Amino acid sequence: MACWIAALSAADAQTVSLNKNVPSALAKGSLQLGVHGTGGITGSGMNGKGRTYVLSPWAGYLLQDKLLTGLAFTYSDDKYTSKDTNIRPDLHRTSLSPELFARYYLMPGKLKPYAQLGAGYNFLKTDEAKENGAYLSPAVGLSYWLGQGFALEANYQFKLQKESLKGIDPATNLKFRIGFSVGIRR
Repeated sequence: MACWIAALSAADAQTVSLNKNVPSALAKGSLQLGVHGTGGITGSGMNGKGRTYVLSPWAGYLLQDKLLTGLAFTYSDDKYTSKDTNIRPDLHRTSLSPELFARYYLMPGKLKPYAQLGAGYNFLKTDEAKENGAYLSPAVGLSYWLGQGFALEANYQFKLQKESLKGIDPATNLKFRIGFSVGIRR
């Protein structure tokens, strides 16, 4: 399954942080805006074909140098079309998940590992049912800062939720994400 992610933002890279180890986009008072996406396609094999995508616009504010807190709204969609519905039925699942998160960048330099923790609520719908529930979303990642306001990122994110949601949440299995982010210095 292929995965992809993109984060788009506006930036003012002219501002320089007083701490030379912290890019201006990671300095206290900075804003970060973006959108993440992840997706995958399963080929039309013997049983059928499917596709999954996740789109997540987000906004964050740095409470202190390297500590980003924010809000994300994630929309997930998953569709599977079966060649033989007697073996496996067609499936369509969607979810909408508002999430609060906090991310801390751990080290100075261009390559910055970070730890992130999110908490949210899933509003899930399948062809047959609706299911809602809270979740925790820990993640670890790396940001490679190309300048004062632009970074390439990769992370691995888990989703901890009740068992009844794991089988129907389209975003559960899409854990590895790559992309970029840009920050705004106020």
